[in-house]
Amino acid sequence: MIVQGRLLTVNEKLQYNVHVVRKLMLNICLYPLLVIFRVFGAIVFGAMALGQASAFAPDAGKAKMSAAHIFQLLNSEPKIDVYSEAGQKDVRTPR
Repeated sequence: MIVQGRLLTVNEKLQYNVHVVRKLMLNICLYPLLVIFRVFGAIVFGAMALGQASAFAPDAGKAKMSAAHIFQLLNSEPKIDVYSEAGQKDVRTPR
């Protein structure tokens, strides 16, 4: 057997044949199998992530409502003007 212009020994022929068979097996059999496992893993992990995220949905709704209440409280006008000088003053003697 001659590969790339040189005569191969029996051991080199065997190694070359093993290399060709591995290459063919990888291209024919293993590649679709690897793709199937990769897709299966992506679907399984995606479903797990979706399940974990959906468990937090009620808490997310409560957090959104609480944040709206906090912003409403911060944006409201207070009934007592803290900067006004009018009104009664509590006079206490310092100790």
